[in-house]
Amino acid sequence: MHCWAEHLSALSVHQPVVMITVIAAEGSTPRDAGARMLVTFDAIEGSIGGGKLEFAETAHARRLLSVTNTLGPWHREARLIVLGPDAGQCCGGVVEVLHEVFGTAEVLVLNAQLREAKGSVITRPLTSGTPPQFVIPAKAGTQATRGERVWSEPLSPPRPKLHLYGAGHTAREIIRIAAGLPLDIAWIDIAAERFPTDQSASAHTIVTEHPAHFASTAPRGALHLAMSHSHDLDYAICEALLTRNDFAFLGLIGSATKRARFVQRFRRAGVADAALARLICPIGLESIKGKAPAVIALSAVAQLVAIVPELRD
Repeated sequence: MHCWAEHLSALSVHQPVVMITVIAAEGSTPRDAGARMLVTFDAIEGSIGGGKLEFAETAHARRLLSVTNTLGPWHREARLIVLGPDAGQCCGGVVEVLHEVFGTAEVLVLNAQLREAKGSVITRPLTSGTPPQFVIPAKAGTQATRGERVWSEPLSPPRPKLHLYGAGHTAREIIRIAAGLPLDIAWIDIAAERFPTDQSASAHTIVTEHPAHFASTAPRGALHLAMSHSHDLDYAICEALLTRNDFAFLGLIGSATKRARFVQRFRRAGVADAALARLICPIGLESIKGKAPAVIALSAVAQLVAIVPELRD
């Protein structure tokens, strides 16, 4: 849950919210530090791993919600759980979770601070009573300050950028499957009518007559998937990116034959072999085979998840 503050504000309009965050994880655990969920009396967003751990911590959060009128401001509780004996889970690891109660007053203060705190790190003690502070920048995690442990984390961790070229069947499936991942998606095509009418809010649609030029100005370290309606357009997009060779991933939809033909053209155009070696075509994991758009999309997204650690948080 990258934009947790926005979710918190939306949930807390008429009711208090408890935010549960994994702040430490050792051994075999369902989720790593930073995983979180928001709990109200009748709703849950996010997950700290499911199973008995999540069930027990949700129940504890709702006990806190039932007594919010007796709690002081900025109420926090850190709970250490040994997953075997305490939660009955076979993982065998140890997690520490932080419960934070946000009532209307806390959320109003938090929202006022958030407007001025973009790009900063939010830090707060594990004990109750002290409002969070915003600093730029700081290391995330639990730290000791003047003998008191605090939890720090970036407000909005940077999302990997994915540029998806083409709005055909496979691209639409990729958008659907990737909606739950922390990706900043630019979805590019040459005409607005090529996009579905029910466009996903998880992607920024961009209409341009020159996708290759858009690719040539893409930020360094972005992920790219080329699957336009035209081989020539795919070629131009890939040539622009290979010439720069500063991408994190470049996938081209198609077959090994398509790749071989494109590589011949790229070499004639002067693209270096070191860059050509980074061109992935066909896209997707070899263990997931199939030609249906949904299968190709699933395989391609799984490939991105396999190579980008931030997508597994």
